[in-house]
Amino acid sequence: MTMMLLPDLPKGVRPLVTPIVDTADVAFVMSLDCQFLAWGSRAQQLFGFSPPDVLGRYCYDVLPARDASGQCLCSVNCPMVVAARYGSASLRPRILCRLRTAH
Repeated sequence: MTMMLLPDLPKGVRPLVTPIVDTADVAFVMSLDCQFLAWGSRAQQLFGFSPPDVLGRYCYDVLPARDASGQCLCSVNCPMVVAARYGSASLRPRILCRLRTAH
């Protein structure tokens, strides 16, 4: 698998990020302020965005997610980021995201 990391990612963070993104699954890593830090090749295949398209950008600028009723979920206080800030991995909302290319 191929992955790309934000060039100025702190070295102490790299060992934590690498196994998450260097996988056969679709994976990416974001900071708690929603900035993309790493982008896996499977994420590129699914969403159609290359690493230079996303690294260092904010999730809500690249993949503006919506719920099934069309409400935008993206903001600085998105439900998934708030859950991560409090250490909760149990939030699994059904979301719809924009793709760069039609699949």
